[in-house]
Amino acid sequence: MRPTRLELDGFGSYSTSTTVDFTDVDVFALSGPTGAGKSTIIDAMIFALYGTVPRYGDRRLVAPVISQGATEARVRLDFTVAGQTWTAVRVVRRTATGATTKEARLERWTSPDGSTTDLVAGAADDVTSGVERLLGLSFEHFTTCVVLPQGAFQHFLHAKPGERQKLLVQLLDLDLYGKVGQAARERASTLRAQADAARSRLDGWSEDPAQALPAAESRLADLSALVDVVDGEQAALDALLDEGRRQAEDEKATLARVTLLDALAVPDDVTALAAAVTDAAAAVAAADDTLSTAGDAVDRATTARGDDDPAPLQLQRSRLQQVDDLGARLQPLAADLADRAAARDQAAAAARDAEAAVESARDALERAQRDDLAATLTATLHDGDDCPVCGQRVDQVPTHEPTATIDQAKADLDEAIAAANRARETAGRTDREHTSVASNLSAVQGQLDEIRAAITAAGVPSDAAALTAALDDISRRDADVRAARDAEKAARQAAQQARAGLDAAR
Repeated sequence: MRPTRLELDGFGSYSTSTTVDFTDVDVFALSGPTGAGKSTIIDAMIFALYGTVPRYGDRRLVAPVISQGATEARVRLDFTVAGQTWTAVRVVRRTATGATTKEARLERWTSPDGSTTDLVAGAADDVTSGVERLLGLSFEHFTTCVVLPQGAFQHFLHAKPGERQKLLVQLLDLDLYGKVGQAARERASTLRAQADAARSRLDGWSEDPAQALPAAESRLADLSALVDVVDGEQAALDALLDEGRRQAEDEKATLARVTLLDALAVPDDVTALAAAVTDAAAAVAAADDTLSTAGDAVDRATTARGDDDPAPLQLQRSRLQQVDDLGARLQPLAADLADRAAARDQAAAAARDAEAAVESARDALERAQRDDLAATLTATLHDGDDCPVCGQRVDQVPTHEPTATIDQAKADLDEAIAAANRARETAGRTDREHTSVASNLSAVQGQLDEIRAAITAAGVPSDAAALTAALDDISRRDADVRAARDAEKAARQAAQQARAGLDAAR
């Protein structure tokens, strides 16, 4: 089996789509710091072929391969076997209890570029069976003979010398050479037995040539045939003996390496560290389950929250409050308007009265001026004189008693005019005040009518209690979403800490 292309998406440390191209590569090395994703590439190949990751120790444990924050991981491996190109694809998705790997397929390329393929298997177990038939290796054999999982070498170091030797023999398939040597020894033993039997028969021949000749000739023919057989088998026997010697040398070298391995000292804290790794892996699995549960809770809270927008409800509640506020302003404005109207009317009446007083004062001044002129004319006029105005004879000069002096009449007129001016100013001011209050009242009423129309046309409840209940319900659902997201954030942080603990333990 030769890999040609590997695609990962959401798998381990490869949270985004990543492609590793092995085309025309005979030998390659994966290098980088701890956690860079070297082992993840090998894990992805094994997962694509067999649907499990060997370093987790449990073939059912696959949820940890999904990248942090992702809901699924996808792996595609293109590989060739005996010149034929194949593609294995597997998808692992999170569930409430872990993860599922039901989605899988195995395809055989029917065109050089893979644009057309034949579906060989479309279920996870069928893909695994197809890969085993195609490679001739089960998962256990593949991870023993082709890929040595993380932790297997540690098992080798902890094994007893006999177990390590047995493991090396199994890993290197050295028992094949032992079987060849055993077959060679058995073949040699058989041929030696045949030669010994021939010698025994020769020793038992009679000394009489005449009697022994026919039997000897027959025996000679048999021995000649046997020699031909032995000569024919000698080359194979020599080859087996040479192979046996080489196997013995290989066995000696292997035993020398085993001796070197026996000299290795296992650190005292390996067992404790191994236990710490196991505990950390369990903590990671538990944290992943908690994170998955938290993610489901976020989905449920988000679904329950829905798309309800509180803004229209808040605006409607604000309108209702404005209606109350404007309504509270209307009554004092109406009362103030009535007072302003009364004051305006009173000031207008006072202004009219003041104007009338001005006219009366002006008439009084004219009378005083006429009286003063008449008194002046009659002061030098005698009975029987001609009138200086009309020229007629005055039989008797009339007597004129002035009712008021001109100065007093002028002072009265000035005072009346001043009072009229003041009355007009008061009337104008009260009229402007009345107009201002009336304008305010009209504006408030217009705002009130406009807001009431908006309340009717809003299409949301116009009852304050219903609005409050609806907004409280949205606030509660918002709080549920925030709490679920906070729990998911805490679970994600806990999962990250658990993975950091696992990395540190490893």
